[in-house]
Amino acid sequence: MNKKKLKLRPFLSVGTFFFLISLVISGIVIHVTDHQPYTFTKIYCMVLHNISALCFLVFSAGHVFENWKSLRSYISGTAKRYVSVETLIVAALMLAVLLICRVKTLNLIEEHGITF
Repeated sequence: MNKKKLKLRPFLSVGTFFFLISLVISGIVIHVTDHQPYTFTKIYCMVLHNISALCFLVFSAGHVFENWKSLRSYISGTAKRYVSVETLIVAALMLAVLLICRVKTLNLIEEHGITF
């Protein structure tokens, strides 16, 4: 009997991808049904979203741990000690997303008269 051994790297990569897809789809359904009454589908997607988020975090952490050497070489240039262009672009993109979210949040707070 020829038993195949589970390969950790593909397992973590595929798991991370599938849970990301689940997060995206369930998040869209939750957002679209935000102002509608609770239905089985809405509650199911809320539960699915929360469990998928937890699984995504676990798989992502495992994926980062398993690929740490490669990730470290992507962040810093392999031949030289500099920050790679890809890292700078992703950092700039993340900064833009954070700023957009801050502006949107402040606008919503002002629009609805929310105080803390």
